[in-house]
Amino acid sequence: MELQAALIILGIVALVVVVVATFWRDRVAGLVSKARPRMNPLGGSLIRSRDFILGRATDHRADSQFTDEPTLGLLDEAEQMDIGFEHRLDESGELADSGDIDDVEARAASRPKPRVAPAADKAAADEGSVRQLDFWVRIIGDAPVERDRILAIYREHEYLLEHAHGIHGRAVPSGAWCDLEKQPDSTAFTDLVMTLQLCDRNGPVDESELTRFTNLVFSLSESLDRQFSFQGTVEEALEQAKRLERFWIENDVFAIINICGEADRRFRGPEVLRAVEGSGMRYGDMHVFHGPEGAVGEPLYSLANMVKPGTFELDRIKDFTTPGLTMFMSVPRCANPGDVFGRMAYVAGKITRQLGGVMLDQKKQPLDDAALKQIRKQVEDMGAAMAAKGISPGSEEALRLF
Repeated sequence: MELQAALIILGIVALVVVVVATFWRDRVAGLVSKARPRMNPLGGSLIRSRDFILGRATDHRADSQFTDEPTLGLLDEAEQMDIGFEHRLDESGELADSGDIDDVEARAASRPKPRVAPAADKAAADEGSVRQLDFWVRIIGDAPVERDRILAIYREHEYLLEHAHGIHGRAVPSGAWCDLEKQPDSTAFTDLVMTLQLCDRNGPVDESELTRFTNLVFSLSESLDRQFSFQGTVEEALEQAKRLERFWIENDVFAIINICGEADRRFRGPEVLRAVEGSGMRYGDMHVFHGPEGAVGEPLYSLANMVKPGTFELDRIKDFTTPGLTMFMSVPRCANPGDVFGRMAYVAGKITRQLGGVMLDQKKQPLDDAALKQIRKQVEDMGAAMAAKGISPGSEEALRLF
């Protein structure tokens, strides 16, 4: 009994030692984490989406250990922004090009229009290119099948897919490839192509979703009594999805210019409205101001209130004041991003002079001509690096991915 009691006591002592050691280890680790700030590796005016995503501040908890992380228009811990603003690609979707796409490996259907890299691009993908966004399959057939019969089967399963997906077909008698869901009920189709986008800003597809996609293919093929041919294996698709995710993490960057009042001066609403509208920007979506639209019909850059909630209410603009404004652009969504940043910087300078303010980066450092040129060079280099990987900034692929 004495030996048993001694063993019990020894076990309790050992447990207490482990608990105490764990407590002190975690406490020391926490202190080290607080003492070592997480810095923005891109510099004061380029911010990765993983550090800040428009519409969601990094961390607003009072006890946050990450208050030094850059957020849009960061002034101090109490003045962070959460404006709920997202650019979205219009999904109205035109019909696919009606040209010859007999060689489906050269051009497969996707949303908003067909595109698949040819064999040469597939070889480049193995070397690091990320151009191919879709996993696709061709369902081969000669006899025409009515649109409604195809879509009835398709819709039984497509709701299980989380990423963008589509079904295109060769219409009879024109031979044009087009989106089935946008055609009249009476349209008939021969060959079909189904696609699943492998990655978007919400993340990559996983094996489960790819399995659901292949099950949809099996059901459609069996019901129509047709053969099918996948572009590649599920394993290859998962690898491409990971490549696209890495590319997204690396390039989903916003360029930021803050316009602040000197010392403790705050800008008044009426003077902000005059300066911003005088620069050619217009009030619009999400209650913020927007610059000119690019080729795809969305603003090249925008301007928001620096502090939470980031919006402007025009019916209360007379009583509105703010310590600063923030201009921002999405680098990968702009064709010629260096030129867009230069234009944004010019407009920011014009607004700054009219308000009698100063231009600052996220770390409250002044943005003089040299700093702005350096940022523009970074933006241009990022655009060139994207293009070298197979997705140019502002391209159709970039707009779908970012």
